[in-house]
Amino acid sequence: MLNPNKSKYTNLYNNPSFDYLSEMLPKDIKDLFKWAELVVNNAPILANGVKKLINYPLTDFTYDTQSKQIREETKDLLENKLKMRSHLINLGMDYYTYGNAFRTVYFPFDRYLECTACGTATKIDYAKYKLVRGNFVMECQCGRKRRATIEDKDSTDVNRVRLTAWNPHQMELAYNPITSDTAYYYTLSGSLKKSIAMSDPVILETLPKVFIDSFVENKSIKFGSNLYHFKAPGLSGYATGWGMSPMMPALKPYLYISILRKASEAIGLEHITPRNILFPEATTNDPSMFSNMARWKEEIEFAIKKWRQDPNYVMTAPYPTGSVNVGSQGRALMPTEEIRDANQELALSLDVPPHFIYGTGTIEKSTVALRILENQLTPFKEQLVAYVNWVIDKINAKFGKSYCHVDLTPFTLADDMNKKQMLMQTTGTSTSQRTLLETLDVDPDQERERLVEEQVEAHRQQKNVEQAIQEEEMNIANRTQEEEAAQQMGTVPQYDQQRMYAHAQRIAQQLITVPYEERRSHLSQLQNEDYVMWAMVSKMIESAQNRDDTGTSTPQEMGV
Repeated sequence: MLNPNKSKYTNLYNNPSFDYLSEMLPKDIKDLFKWAELVVNNAPILANGVKKLINYPLTDFTYDTQSKQIREETKDLLENKLKMRSHLINLGMDYYTYGNAFRTVYFPFDRYLECTACGTATKIDYAKYKLVRGNFVMECQCGRKRRATIEDKDSTDVNRVRLTAWNPHQMELAYNPITSDTAYYYTLSGSLKKSIAMSDPVILETLPKVFIDSFVENKSIKFGSNLYHFKAPGLSGYATGWGMSPMMPALKPYLYISILRKASEAIGLEHITPRNILFPEATTNDPSMFSNMARWKEEIEFAIKKWRQDPNYVMTAPYPTGSVNVGSQGRALMPTEEIRDANQELALSLDVPPHFIYGTGTIEKSTVALRILENQLTPFKEQLVAYVNWVIDKINAKFGKSYCHVDLTPFTLADDMNKKQMLMQTTGTSTSQRTLLETLDVDPDQERERLVEEQVEAHRQQKNVEQAIQEEEMNIANRTQEEEAAQQMGTVPQYDQQRMYAHAQRIAQQLITVPYEERRSHLSQLQNEDYVMWAMVSKMIESAQNRDDTGTSTPQEMGV
């Protein structure tokens, strides 16, 4: 016979694992999703930690190709057309909140409505139609409203490709525990059903036909190969086939903090603002026996108003008045330390070093902490790379493109200065220069192109200087021949000052842009060949340099 003094909760209270918060925890995977949304949106520590966990491994893309054209086309696809980095951040939020992220590639198409009476096909953008009991009814050019059928034609415009995110609340899984094969089903949300029923053109013009059929037949949609399930590690005995939300360990600490904050709110409302109570203080006789207490209350309230207007106001009273303070002990009652300790436990629930979340510099100096962080984020990074390459393969297969596979530059050495220095020491022997540049977040292909451009520019300047000197030598040779001819004829050659100045100016313009040692060599050669020309060029270069130093003029302004 049961003891009437015992209830069904008696044994539970004797269980050390039982508490009130445990009764509030989610019972299935969909309830877990709701709690995870609540936690990540209302716990600043977790929101900050999740954003850092997402952004830290998102380094620059590296391209697995030697073709510059393919590399540039793939870069344009990811950065400009798909906005891949922003998409991966959104995917990471789903991953760390729900433990699951569902993505598909939306391939564009042009939809036409074909009249069942005359067979005329009209692009849906220009047609007048409505969806009536699951059928398109169009005002056709044949003059009447006719039922129309849908005809979708694939588009070859890669710019219209989109990456679609699916709400995990609307997903259902059929999982085979023996083979790990999984079938994915999607149930239309209430808002999407409403938009279809109201013939919303934004929805009907771009929504794939299978969704419209699902609305008409009131059935779920089964996804095919065009679905990527990005999931976190889970337990074999809990929600098999689903990923386990990383927010699961944070639920009880979050609920505990919520209770403490609720208590803090009550303490703040009740005990933070002090209340002053004034009362007639009894001496030998009780004041209430020989005076009007209502009149005394009015005088006190009047005096309080006067004090608020004039702090120097002096009140008179027929007998002593006492004062007592109530409600100022709130600071002593606040559970501040308990909330701080609970926040520390909440931060640890993400399984990363606490310094990573709080943003202190300790983790940058700890090899062990960096290794822990690397091991924690490497699986997430590998899934990101696999997903991006999956998207590229889908687009290549659909449009016949040749976009290359990509990878993310290593993030493990981003803050490890010792490893960076070791890598620099081994560059050229056991480590390639590309690996070093990618570790330093420098694009090796871009740097290689810049080096070529600099070498070409230096070569061009050298050729310009040599050409100017050759022209001057030819001018000198011509002048020499003229002088010899004039001497033979017994005449004196005319001195062309303007032409000599122009030549000197051209030589100075070329020499002022070359390095000092090379310029000195050319000037020395010019001095041996034509002393007058050398003097003019040297003077022009010296004037230009002096004016550059004083800031009064530039070489272009003074003709050099």
